[in-house]
Amino acid sequence: MKIILGVKKFGKIKSANIDISNFTMFVGNNNSGKTYMMQLIYGVLKEIPRINDTLKSFFIDIAKQDVIEQNSFVRYEEKVNQYLMQNKENIVLRTFHRNIPIEALYVKLEEIQEKIFLSYGDKKSFSVKEQNRLKEAKIYMAKDRLEILASLHLNDEQTHNITFGFYDDRSLEEKKGIAAQHAVEYIVGTFHGRNELYFPASRTGMLLLYKYFFSEKNDDAQKNYFVSDDKKEYGNAFGLSEPVYDFLRFLMRYTPNEMASKNNGELIRFIEEHLIEGTVVQTGDEDIYTPQNSEVHVPLYLASSMVNELAPVLRMLTENQRYRTVFYDEIETCLHPSKQIEMARLLVRLNNQGKHLIISTHSDTMATKINNLLLLSFAELSEEERIKKLKQLNLEEKDLLKTKNVHVYQFENKSDGSSEVKELEFRKVPYTGFDFSQFVDSVQNLYEETLAVME
Repeated sequence: MKIILGVKKFGKIKSANIDISNFTMFVGNNNSGKTYMMQLIYGVLKEIPRINDTLKSFFIDIAKQDVIEQNSFVRYEEKVNQYLMQNKENIVLRTFHRNIPIEALYVKLEEIQEKIFLSYGDKKSFSVKEQNRLKEAKIYMAKDRLEILASLHLNDEQTHNITFGFYDDRSLEEKKGIAAQHAVEYIVGTFHGRNELYFPASRTGMLLLYKYFFSEKNDDAQKNYFVSDDKKEYGNAFGLSEPVYDFLRFLMRYTPNEMASKNNGELIRFIEEHLIEGTVVQTGDEDIYTPQNSEVHVPLYLASSMVNELAPVLRMLTENQRYRTVFYDEIETCLHPSKQIEMARLLVRLNNQGKHLIISTHSDTMATKINNLLLLSFAELSEEERIKKLKQLNLEEKDLLKTKNVHVYQFENKSDGSSEVKELEFRKVPYTGFDFSQFVDSVQNLYEETLAVME
């Protein structure tokens, strides 16, 4: 299923339809709305559980058939869009803590081929096959008298199984409705819990100062109500949007988890070997960086800006909370071009492990490397040719993206003060991938300037 989030006349953005279902990249001018768009998407995803809580009767209705398929998802899209249009100003207010003009906010669910089959009963009532599915369930809520097994059949014929258990005495109808709600949330990427993590552009400064911020200000002090032009608005006394404030809380609440570190061991080692060239370990309340082949232990605040930039990524991979969608603004910040190349490889590996990515970049190096990895990933090569090419380029199979669901959007400032967003096409003839025209124009201008200076 493709999940599209659309806006019309949002801030300076004329209109945009952004595919957020897997790997999304924003490029473009400064002050063209990339960060605004990224944070709005974050805000809408956080709003989905609140929306679904208003649709209890709808979920009870679709659960009566025990099969949730295309027609049900179409109806779900209609219900969600009714809510978004009615509450778009409040969603913007909750996300940015200030009023930003928005004419339309909507989602589109496209290429719906998933089916959800729900089975009900005590664990003992399931067949041997179903009991085996229970053991293999990726998400397990609780054991109790009633178990609900949701088999999610995806369009590539893969099957995910989710088990729901209930402790309370709600009616079977209500429990089936809740199971349907959770299953739908899982499909659209917002299974209950904190599943989104936003990395703002100013990560290093926030990492160094978040403890002081929270020591000086309590949680209630961050948000307040104020009156402007006789209208009550939701505001933030410190000028923080909700995604940025959530990032600070993520840093504050971080607790290392041994199981998470083990499960993400390969990704952690890749960061340590190819990016920060050392390790970051929490000792008491302090993070310590140790360079490779060194016995010198450096407090994180004295380490390089590159290490500080990547420390939050390591925290994400070593804590018990699993994030399904990761927002990464200006991903190349503080990274030398050689490290940007390695960062592009890390992005592919994160996506291959199931993390949906929404990133932005101003770097031609980063964009070009991602494009090269995609060209190689999507190339029609024999296994022998692919292995040879990987060896030639000093890459591994893990650097090839498993899916073709990648979307790139270019933001461009217009003379009238607005911003235009257009999706870039992945060119197959000639086989050049994405055409980053803004980067190409800048390089060409520099080349011509160099010729003029040399003459």
